[in-house]
Amino acid sequence: MFEWRKSTYPTLQAAESAVLGKPQEHLFKTPLRGGDFLITPNSQLPTLMIATQTPPATTQAVLADRFILTGVDLFTLVFPAVWVAEIVRIDRSQILDLPFYNPLMAGIIHHNGQIVPLIVAARLLKVEKFALRERLIVVTLNAAAGKLANIGLIVDRAISTTTRPELPPQLFTTSPSDAQMCLMSADLIPSDLWQPRN
Repeated sequence: MFEWRKSTYPTLQAAESAVLGKPQEHLFKTPLRGGDFLITPNSQLPTLMIATQTPPATTQAVLADRFILTGVDLFTLVFPAVWVAEIVRIDRSQILDLPFYNPLMAGIIHHNGQIVPLIVAARLLKVEKFALRERLIVVTLNAAAGKLANIGLIVDRAISTTTRPELPPQLFTTSPSDAQMCLMSADLIPSDLWQPRN
């Protein structure tokens, strides 16, 4: 099943036809879970569309071995696919600033009936020069992410999905400062992130 703006479609072609008027060959289609796809249009669609079907138990094992690649400046930030609830585009104007919190926090947004705190991945990875764009890509995390559940990370771009064997083995052993590819983990987030500052 595929969901686009609260409408559900039985197939990818039906979703494409409803959204764009006819099936499009120029969409970047990446297998995400089982028969579902992460779909990134060429700029004709205002947001990323992601399949929202809950995977069956047999698919959970497959999903556990998949990773979503995102770009942050020159870094590639890798998320375990089981952690990712969805990838959305938001306007910067939707963010409510939290000036008395850690600078990693961009603020909060109201999304799908929830308050979602946003972390700037560029600050997390210590990128020296960056600016928040008017349209932002946010990777929101689900309960499988543990203490990072229901937060969003602002990234520059969504790249693709891959499996563990296709990733460099050092990704799972090297600290983020040592490489241009970094695996997202709860250890990257400082423990005082949620505490107001004076």
